[in-house]
Amino acid sequence: KEKIYISGYIVEKMKKLFNVLACATLLAGLAACGKANGSEDVKPSEISENTSSEVVESSEVVEEAFDVKFVAELPMIAPYKDFDVNSLIVKAEGATYEFEGTYLDGRNREKEITFVDGVMNIPQDGTVAEIVVTGTKDGETKTKDLALSVVGEPDVMDKGLGECWSEESISKSMNYNPEYIKDGDSSVKVTFGGFYNRAGIQYSNINAHLSNNDEKGIYDTDYLSIYKEADVAEAYKDAVIFMWVYNAMKEQDEGVDDSLYFNVRIKESPYSNPSGSRVDVDWGQTPIIEAKRGEWTLVYWYLKDMGKTTDFYKDMSVYYEAGISDEVFRNSYDAIAFKVLGKNVAKTGDGEFDRDVKYNFTFYFDNYDIMTRAQFEATYAEYLNLD
Repeated sequence: KEKIYISGYIVEKMKKLFNVLACATLLAGLAACGKANGSEDVKPSEISENTSSEVVESSEVVEEAFDVKFVAELPMIAPYKDFDVNSLIVKAEGATYEFEGTYLDGRNREKEITFVDGVMNIPQDGTVAEIVVTGTKDGETKTKDLALSVVGEPDVMDKGLGECWSEESISKSMNYNPEYIKDGDSSVKVTFGGFYNRAGIQYSNINAHLSNNDEKGIYDTDYLSIYKEADVAEAYKDAVIFMWVYNAMKEQDEGVDDSLYFNVRIKESPYSNPSGSRVDVDWGQTPIIEAKRGEWTLVYWYLKDMGKTTDFYKDMSVYYEAGISDEVFRNSYDAIAFKVLGKNVAKTGDGEFDRDVKYNFTFYFDNYDIMTRAQFEATYAEYLNLD
């Protein structure tokens, strides 16, 4: 006997079945009449096409085997910020998930990742979070590996100043540790390792602006406060250039100076300075600001007090021209160099610092900006001595 499976089309299929049975009964009757009248039998093969039972496919859905699945596009994640790995899993109903993983720190040491309900925080930029996700459903367990790149996105001004030229004894990198960020998503970490220089060490600079040319580069005019003024030329007649610095120097022996000292050097083209002559003021000719260890310090300079009352000048047509003299090149732009000096180095018997002794220090800087004096003093009054 052949089994007949009845699916979602039950009414239609039963109709067909009844029609087939009725047809078979009719033919059987006709055959019997034919015998009675002396006619030939109707062969079974002649009615098989109509009388064969139909096998109907079952509409029952076969449940897909359980597995750990991720979303199609995996993101890069930011360092020092919480990230929920659950957001990357295509969850199966009734399943539970567990996580474990590792990453390499700045010294290439393997570190375990701590998860709290699937949320992790990787305190390292430029690494990869290697994660194992374990899913369990109805007693069945599956695992799958997940690799996520950990990449920070620096603030525009931090990136620009971090890439600007500095002396060979200086190394710079982007920092994403919020402990050393004054505002925003990043700051610049500066490490010095070298010999004493009484005129300070240049850790960054601006040749007119942070832009390199018209097609590429960072345009600080889009970000600095002074360029949002209605009359930029008027605003530059009394402007302030400033940034926040954090002195991360290690604790020194008693009697050793653990402060850092900040200064700027301004070089102005004769085409920019109203006097028509080139201006170059360096260490000691501009204010030197002390930043104590373990603190954020606002370091700032009134440009007017240093003789600068105009926007930063740069002649692009000359600046990139090959074969020009040094004098013509130097006169093609205004520049400001940011300098730092540490004094945590031994002094000689005559009171001078020993220039043959190598020493080191670390600091962070953030929130570089230029404002009018009025805006600056209104914004940062609590950090200024305006008496």
